Amino acid sequence: MKLQYKTITQVGKRENNEDCFYPKQTKDKVENLFMVCDGVGGADKGEVASNIACSAIAEYFKSNTNKQMDDTFIQQAVRQAEQGMRNFISQNPDSKGMATTLTLLYFRSDKAIIAHCGDSRVYQVRNGEIKYVTKDHSLVNELLATGFIKSEEDAKKHPKKNVITRALSGGKDHAEADTYLIEDLQNDDYFLLCSDGVLESLNDEDIQRLFTKDNTLIKIIDEINILCAENSDDNYTAVIVRIDEVPQNLSITNKTPFEEKEHSDSSNEIITSGTLTEEEIIEERKEDAETIIRKSNSPIKYILILISLILIAYAGWIFFKQKKEGKNHNQKKEISIPQKEVDTKTDKLVHKNPESVNTQNTKPSKKNLQTNKAEDKKLKINSLVQPQLNSTPNQIKNAPIVNKDTNTEQIEKLK
Repeated sequence: MKLQYKTITQVGKRENNEDCFYPKQTKDKVENLFMVCDGVGGADKGEVASNIACSAIAEYFKSNTNKQMDDTFIQQAVRQAEQGMRNFISQNPDSKGMATTLTLLYFRSDKAIIAHCGDSRVYQVRNGEIKYVTKDHSLVNELLATGFIKSEEDAKKHPKKNVITRALSGGKDHAEADTYLIEDLQNDDYFLLCSDGVLESLNDEDIQRLFTKDNTLIKIIDEINILCAENSDDNYTAVIVRIDEVPQNLSITNKTPFEEKEHSDSSNEIITSGTLTEEEIIEERKEDAETIIRKSNSPIKYILILISLILIAYAGWIFFKQKKEGKNHNQKKEISIPQKEVDTKTDKLVHKNPESVNTQNTKPSKKNLQTNKAEDKKLKINSLVQPQLNSTPNQIKNAPIVNKDTNTEQIEKLK
C-alpha cells in the first residue's frame, strides 16, 4: 500500500507540550504505523507518559512482526506501554499521576487497524465525507449520548470537557483500547489522528471541507495550524495520512468486526433514566474513583480513591458501634428491673424501722410475753443480767419495763 503523511504539533496556549506523535523520524520507524497520544497529568509528567506510550508500542510492533494482528496483539502492546510507565514511576515517584490517551492506525495488506483510548480521535474521510470516527471515552461524550448536551459545540464549551473515562497509565489497573478493522479502503482516502486540542478548532464541517480529493496534505496542515493557533487553548497535534494506492485485485467490503472488540467497562456505564440530571450524571462519574482521570496538575484519581475508602471505613465503624450499643442497652434494661424492685423495698423498710434493718433479733410483742410467762421471765432476767451482744440499747432498756411486776422475786434470788 502506498501512503503519504504529514504531521503537526504545537504547544498552543499551554506552558509545555504534553502531546506526542509517531513517527517523528523515518529512521528505524515501523512502516505504516501512526500514533497520536495526549499526556494527562500536568506537573505529573504527562509529556513523559505520551512519549513512553508511543515508543513502547512502536517497539512492540517491531519485535513481534510474526504475531497475528488482532485485538490481543493491540492489548499486549498497550500493556507494554503501561509497564514502561510503571518502571518510570518507580524511579520517579513524583510522576505517579501521569497517564495518556492513545490513537493508533496501522495498515496491513489492504486493511487498516484502528485502536484508541481516551478523547483523542481517528477519522476516515473520503472526498469530504466522514466514513468513520472513533467514540471518545469522555464524560461530555456520554452527556451527548444521553441528550444532556445537544451538540459538539456545546461539548467544547462544557466545564467538564477535560474529564476522560479511560487512559493508559502506570497504575494497577489496565486500560483496554477499543479496536476496529477498516476493510473499506480506497485511493485518496484520508485518515486523521488528532488530540482534543485540534478538535477545539475543527468541527465536522471543517473536516468535510478540507479533506477532499483535490486538496493536498500541505494545504490541509497549513489551514489546521491557522485555525488552532487562533482558537485552541490546549496543545494540538495531528497526523494526516493519505492513501495513494490500495493493492489491486483485493475485495473491498464495509467495515467488519475483525478480531476487534469495543471494550465495555461496567464502571463506565451511566444510568439514563429520565429523572437523572446532568449534575447527577457528573456526580456518578465523580464517585467512580478508579476510572475517572482528570487532566490537571494533581493526582485527583488517587485522592478520590482515598476519600472513598475513608467514607466506607467510617460508615462501617458507625454501623458496628450502633449495633454494639443497642445490644448493651438491652442487657442493662434486663438487669436493672429486678434491682429497682429490691431497692424500693429496702428503702421502705429502712424508712419504717431503720434500727431493725441490720438486727437479727426483733423486739418481742407484749401479747406473746403474757402467754408464755415462764419462758419469758427467764429470758428477760438473763437479758437484764447479761445483755446479748447483738441486742440494741432500746431492747435492754425496755425489757425490765415490760416484766417489772411479774419477775421481782426471781431477780432478787439471783442477786
